[in-house]
Amino acid sequence: MPGLADAAVLLQTFPVIPGIRYATSGDLQIAYQVVGDGPVDVVFAFDWAGNIELMWENPQTERFLRRFASYGRLIFFDMRGVEIEAIRATWGTTDPLHLRVLAPDLSGDEFARAWWARVERAAGSPRRAVRKQQLAFQLDVRDVLEAIAVPTLVVQSAGNRFVISAQGRYLAEHIPRAQYLELASGGHWPWAAPDADRFLDKLEEFLTGAPQVPSRDRVLATVAFTDIVDSTALAASMGDRRWRELLEVHDSVARREVEAARGRTVKSTGDGLLATFDGPARAIRCTSGQASTPARSSCSATTSAASPSPLPLA
Repeated sequence: MPGLADAAVLLQTFPVIPGIRYATSGDLQIAYQVVGDGPVDVVFAFDWAGNIELMWENPQTERFLRRFASYGRLIFFDMRGVEIEAIRATWGTTDPLHLRVLAPDLSGDEFARAWWARVERAAGSPRRAVRKQQLAFQLDVRDVLEAIAVPTLVVQSAGNRFVISAQGRYLAEHIPRAQYLELASGGHWPWAAPDADRFLDKLEEFLTGAPQVPSRDRVLATVAFTDIVDSTALAASMGDRRWRELLEVHDSVARREVEAARGRTVKSTGDGLLATFDGPARAIRCTSGQASTPARSSCSATTSAASPSPLPLA
């Protein structure tokens, strides 16, 4: 019977990862991706620790990136490497220390911790991480703020312990005509915050010059429901810990399949998922993808796609 390891390997194959290209910068080659074909070019670089390929494996980060591509052309690139000399003890491990600062709401999620540990290891060694963090803290751009002549939106999380609110407000006050948006989040990543939609909506309005057009209250939708077959017996045979781990893998795969099919997750049912789609073909493709995973004998899915029916959706 395939176990959690098979399902974990599966996660690496499910995201639809854009092709990677390379640009030359001195003696280095910088990896980058181009997604979308909208009229606005959005150039995005992740934090000093990141990997453009692994960023797509986390559903929240993937949703954030694809939002850019929905109205523009996203150009996403890796940061240049820097040599280092010190060692960070928890770098590349599943210790939740880093996520408690970057995304507190994800720090208790085992899949999120394992994913971020892989990102850190792919980004570089512990010594490289320490050196890059030291450089980030030493960087002082105050003298050039008044010379910035392009429209600027400063986004700050109120509870950010990495970059405090006073620093964000200082930037907005000293960059000519800058706009300032403060979120209620306690972390460093605004797209992983409880009010992430407010951030994404404001960012789209800032980049495009127009707010997102709200969807109508009633739409024609196809409803899809998945359920793990014999979940009670399976949970008893696996034990609580392995069952919870398998559910986390199942939920992550299911969410990614829904997003890939342009669906909307309504809710998790504990051992299944309820989602809506704009047509039966997308719903069938989504549920078939979940049912055909390598872990299906231990996590089989019973799926049903209802006929399109008008539903009140927010």
